[in-house]
Amino acid sequence: MKINFIPESYIEMNHKKSIKNHIILIIILLTINIIFFNKALWSMKRIDVINKEIHSLNLKKHRESID
Repeated sequence: MKINFIPESYIEMNHKKSIKNHIILIIILLTINIIFFNKALWSMKRIDVINKEIHSLNLKKHRESID
């Protein structure tokens, strides 16, 4: 009967590779998440600017209708 023996150094090496791959994956996912979050914030700021512009135009229109 043959016993297959896997040395600990081989297991540690594969474990380190796995950890490295997971860390790289986490960094990539966090980067993508930050990019989309910034895009969402930027679009919200644009919506706020548009709403302020609409509000100022409505006030201007209201003043003109009073005069």
